[in-house]
Amino acid sequence: MIKLLPSQITSLIGQPESGMGYQIVEVEYQTMLRKGTVYNAELLMWEHEPRTMLVEAYETLIKKASVSEAQLIESIRVVPPPKVAADSIAEKILKELKELENELLGVPGVPATEGEPRQTNEEEIFARFTAYKNDRRITPSNGLTPGTYATTKADAKNVKIGSEAVERYALSDPKPAVYRYKIEPRKDTVYRQGVVQPAFGHKGGGVEVIFDNGTDDKTVTGPAVLAP
Repeated sequence: MIKLLPSQITSLIGQPESGMGYQIVEVEYQTMLRKGTVYNAELLMWEHEPRTMLVEAYETLIKKASVSEAQLIESIRVVPPPKVAADSIAEKILKELKELENELLGVPGVPATEGEPRQTNEEEIFARFTAYKNDRRITPSNGLTPGTYATTKADAKNVKIGSEAVERYALSDPKPAVYRYKIEPRKDTVYRQGVVQPAFGHKGGGVEVIFDNGTDDKTVTGPAVLAP
């Protein structure tokens, strides 16, 4: 577990998320490559480290994390998500049924990264759930950085408490995502929409959107704090 340096944090903020609040990364050292997950662009955990460690308060984990090892890192890059593929006839049937259901709802059955670009309507509202009050994907001017994930206002209504957000959006951090931010993009802001795929032992199934170019200043408010 590593606390990243300011320059590394800046680099990751400039790269897209893998889901709300986390990035799946490949880390380059002088003699090797390693894989892990970075939370809130700051805390790096290796793929072999148990995610159960994350149940501790985020601030406590940051204090415990090694800082010296971060100085040995040469580069960190976000790994592109794999294409969704069904491995069996049963999975294909289930996928087709899910796609049909989502088509009726107007939601594509693929993840947002495979969705078609679209533009926001006038006064369209989105939401973002994380376990971090100091969400680094929100700019000092209250916009979203490019490559940031969120969900629709309609889908956010399915989440009443932080633990429901973790399950519905298959978040990598098991801590309840109790901070809910409201996003009101300008008209014609580009985004892609899809369905959260099962991951990290969670079912997913919620609607996810990714703002490839971020959002303008003064488009994010909050957070509202949910019960765990």
